[in-house]
Amino acid sequence: MAFLKYFDQKGGRDVGNAALKVAADVLERTLAENGIQGEAYRLGGDEFTVRLDGPEEDAVKFVEAMNKLRDEVGRIPDTDRSDKSYAPTKLSFNYGICDRSLMERVYDDLKSAGLVKAEVMEDPEDLANYKAELFTVIADKSIESEKAVSRFHLLIGEVRSDSYRQNDQRREQVDTLVVYSKKAIFTEFKGDEELHRIATDKERFPDGSPELDEEIRRVVTEKAGDAKKAESQYVSVRNQLIELHVHIHNLNERLNSAEERNTELEARLREVEGERRKLLGIRAAIDGA
Repeated sequence: MAFLKYFDQKGGRDVGNAALKVAADVLERTLAENGIQGEAYRLGGDEFTVRLDGPEEDAVKFVEAMNKLRDEVGRIPDTDRSDKSYAPTKLSFNYGICDRSLMERVYDDLKSAGLVKAEVMEDPEDLANYKAELFTVIADKSIESEKAVSRFHLLIGEVRSDSYRQNDQRREQVDTLVVYSKKAIFTEFKGDEELHRIATDKERFPDGSPELDEEIRRVVTEKAGDAKKAESQYVSVRNQLIELHVHIHNLNERLNSAEERNTELEARLREVEGERRKLLGIRAAIDGA
């Protein structure tokens, strides 16, 4: 769930608690009211997970129904304790999806790279727990890019609204949302400047257009790359493989949903596949040395 810090700090603790309760209710009702087999859990803080027991199509059905229900419940209202910079705001979910086939592909690569301990593979219970953790890790990785894309879309819509241009209080409220989104939109790497650039160029990037989505994804990819280069900590081979698999999966999803052939996406897919093979080759060479 997005904006918990904003709900808590600007709306007040009661608003933050209300947002969490509404979020949990939306997830549970989405399952119950749409005949989807599964269970929703709160992991802690603003993190929830939903286990789906049915076919892969249920994930798409769940997300569509969840977003529809979220819109129906409306905005989280303020209270008499809320700061004036708080605006009643709709819930926003940043989600990642991992199905069994993706998890098994990642597991096979990790096993090939010698990154799964022999004792884990030999014990059925340990192996089941390992794969369960892998599901969560992969889903978390896929959240990172989609979170940025969805946040850009949301904030660009707010910046383009008539109320943002015409109402000083609303402008202050939206600008506060942008500040609370600094990590999601890569403000450290001037992502907020890119957001305002795209928002003001409605002619090139109309609302709801493929051009808008592609430009947002281009900026997110670029800024995520900048952030990755700036990381001082060592990124393990395991995490790199998971990130590459998530990227490959997302590119395939976009190619499959495209109405026309996209040679740029196809080239990027080949490039990422090459990075994956190179990483496996490097790991094999190290093990054989």
